[in-house]
Amino acid sequence: SSGINAEYGGGSHEDLVLEFQTDGPILGVEMGTLVGDTGKYLAILHPRKVSVCSLSLDTHTEVTGAFYTINQVYQHELERTACNMCIGQFGGVKDKDFICVQSMDGLLSFYEQDSFAFARFLPQFLIPGPLCYLASMDTLITSSSANIVEAYRYQNLAVSTESENKDNIKTGTGKRVRVDWKSNIGDTVLDICTFRDHLEGATTIFVLGEHGLFALRENGSMKYMKRLEFAPACFTPYASLVEGTINWMVVSH
Repeated sequence: SSGINAEYGGGSHEDLVLEFQTDGPILGVEMGTLVGDTGKYLAILHPRKVSVCSLSLDTHTEVTGAFYTINQVYQHELERTACNMCIGQFGGVKDKDFICVQSMDGLLSFYEQDSFAFARFLPQFLIPGPLCYLASMDTLITSSSANIVEAYRYQNLAVSTESENKDNIKTGTGKRVRVDWKSNIGDTVLDICTFRDHLEGATTIFVLGEHGLFALRENGSMKYMKRLEFAPACFTPYASLVEGTINWMVVSH
């Protein structure tokens, strides 16, 4: 969040493959097909803008191993202070990713690569929660201040406003939307991510709370939960190739 981003290919300083200084705090970093329909690009979220940058191998460096440089391809100025973002193939688009930025006051702004698409307010909003895209259902997952996980279908968001004026939509004067489903986990939500089990053919929504880890089905129903005996900060699920199960790596404070 200091404005310096570092990417490592391993576990030591010698494995550093990318480091760069930005002109503002970094709120989030995503990688996807954000320019055309080929190649991977970085999306870097700042409080008042989101930048999309390319990566190129620096062939002139004397550093041992591969080292990359970064170049901005395009950026979107944000009219409201950002909180977080996610990327995905919204609306079922093929071979490219779009960007969704959530503001501190609950406005979801959608960008179809280098073009602004639309913006929608979340209903009954108080404070921003984590934001995640569920590709199998074309749905955005977040949480409310009432410890409730909420799902919003992209198509419902896209058609929910009566206003066709771009300036009015960008400033949040459009019609508010309705939630697709809710799940009350009874815990403060710290992080949300999805993981597709190719053996079951279904995607699980994992929710990290202050006191537990929750697994939800695609319709929001509870699969299971695990109580945590420490204060978690963040997590990521991963597949066990040996056991054929889903494991989690949880980082504590």
